[in-house]
Amino acid sequence: MTASVRLDNGDLLLENDGLSHRVGWSDVGLTTVGFTADDHAWVRDPGRRIEVEWRFEQAEVRYAPVSGTALRVDAYATVNGASWQHRFWLPHGIPVIGYQLVTAPSSSTETAHHASRDSAPDGGPEIIRAGTADTAAGLADRLDAWQLTSQHLELSRVRLLAVTDRTDNLVHVDSYHASRKEDIELAANLVTLTDPADGAALTLVKEAPAPEHRPVGCEADVGLYGDRLELAGNGRPDRPVDDLAETAGYVTWLIPHRAGAEQTTALHRWQQWLRPYQPGRDALVLSNTWGDFNRHLRMSQDFIEREIDAAARIGIEVVQLDDGWQRGASPMTTTGEDEVGIYQGFWDSDDQFWAFHAERFPDGLAPLVQRAKAAGVRLGLWYAPDSASEFANWQRDVDTIARLWADHELADVKLDAVSLTSAASERRLVAFYEALQERVGDQLLLDTDVTAGVRLGYWGTLTTGPLFVENRYVARGSYWPHHTLRNLWQLAHVVHPQRLRMEFANVSLPRQHEWYADDPLAPGRWRQVDVAATVLAASPLAWLEVSELPIEDQQALAELLEAWRELRECFAAPVHPVGAAPNGWTWAGFVTEPVSGKSAQLAYRPLGDQGTWQIPLPGHLPPVTGVEVAHGDATATVVDGAVEVSIGHPLGHALLHVRHD
Repeated sequence: MTASVRLDNGDLLLENDGLSHRVGWSDVGLTTVGFTADDHAWVRDPGRRIEVEWRFEQAEVRYAPVSGTALRVDAYATVNGASWQHRFWLPHGIPVIGYQLVTAPSSSTETAHHASRDSAPDGGPEIIRAGTADTAAGLADRLDAWQLTSQHLELSRVRLLAVTDRTDNLVHVDSYHASRKEDIELAANLVTLTDPADGAALTLVKEAPAPEHRPVGCEADVGLYGDRLELAGNGRPDRPVDDLAETAGYVTWLIPHRAGAEQTTALHRWQQWLRPYQPGRDALVLSNTWGDFNRHLRMSQDFIEREIDAAARIGIEVVQLDDGWQRGASPMTTTGEDEVGIYQGFWDSDDQFWAFHAERFPDGLAPLVQRAKAAGVRLGLWYAPDSASEFANWQRDVDTIARLWADHELADVKLDAVSLTSAASERRLVAFYEALQERVGDQLLLDTDVTAGVRLGYWGTLTTGPLFVENRYVARGSYWPHHTLRNLWQLAHVVHPQRLRMEFANVSLPRQHEWYADDPLAPGRWRQVDVAATVLAASPLAWLEVSELPIEDQQALAELLEAWRELRECFAAPVHPVGAAPNGWTWAGFVTEPVSGKSAQLAYRPLGDQGTWQIPLPGHLPPVTGVEVAHGDATATVVDGAVEVSIGHPLGHALLHVRHD
């Protein structure tokens, strides 16, 4: 079924690939009066209608410059003389619908709200003590209201923590059961409704920063009152942003699926529609020298030449120059007591802040570009869009990056050090990303850092490229390979792994922190090649000085990356974490969904095990008919339609080429 929209008995009816969304108007505003997916009806008509005059415009567009196409529907409602505009997105090829508030009467958010809230100071669940599910009270700043067909639904919330310089348990799941005795109101980006009667499930994702980082906040995004659901927090700025043509609210996506592993399938396919995998641009393996924690102190033309040469030997595709290549100084790259580094206000400080550092790179980047091109390697740069004055200079930053990309054939730019301080700053940062993508097309990869500060996070920038997730250092005792694997494994249940830039460090670094002494899971207890294998399901980052790796490790990494590149496109499909959350003593792995009868699997052997594991296969995937070990000290066979793998040493890995005839 193709995407379509029409007026039907006074309602707006949107349909997309087996999904039907019927919208009307009630005393609480825009109201979903029917929602059906795969023959499961989630919503019944509440029967309380207000007469509304609808008109709509539709167009076939790309959701973002790098996204797939969709039917965009701009729906205009006139209610009691007041005008509203909502926008609906119906992606082609996947049964999903997104919608957002674009314009509204100025007094529309003046809605009564519960006064008996218990607020959790850590951003945790917020629950009303006494149930009021039969009353008209609900959330302020409503986006939608649903009368559910069942009062026995399960509700779960997934919270993903950023600011990873201060957090290491990144994924938190809270579960609830609908009840008329207790109103459930949650601040959330991602919630899932599950009907235990038949296993149908519906995930709702708000494309926005995390609740604790939103300049335009709301007390709760989702309210479940027995058999009534409300969505709130439209995210529209409270004042116009004068250099932007439009300031629409956040998009809420409705993604139906079956309970269990099929949620991962649905979420990953949706994310791959938002940013389809492109060979030569996505999932490239990068190196970045800051992982050895020498920071900018070794940054020079001679040093980067050695890095390029080593990267070429290993098969690393992009050498990324982090903070320190530029003339201006950040707080991390000052060179003397009299120099003050900054993370914003660059343009006011020095209009040549983003010129190349004259002492470190006297000839600019041109000689390094030529050396890299001859070696089959490309270059990337670190850059910090200027947060000052609510990103008032965002267009200058677009021009600067576009010029650097065009002049030096950059493959990647790592975007860091941003800080959201207001609704205007958020909207200008989003406009910066969109304008930059328009300028560079699909040729430049943008890594967006989520390690610190108030930023767009996991769900606020879905089309720009991978998220730079962690800064972890062997020299500071903060890098543990199984921790990084655990974070990747847990995040991958809802975030496609290729959207995650995940690191492996130099485990033979001479400066080993005292915390690692006598620890069986210390980085030095791992083989370098096994550590690198922990991030192959993601967009891998060699977080180290590659020229300082022992030559035997360089050779081993070259063999691993050559085998991985043969299977890299398999990881563009939905990727399922399997086994148990890695803790050093549990088997874990990743299974990709087959494309044209081919898939890839990764397995990681823990400590204290005999070395053999049958890799779980999600039940909706076809059985395995053949397997080959692409890399690793391992053997593998097919047993009862699944792979049984034996890995020859603890903390080892197996990369497998799998067939589904």
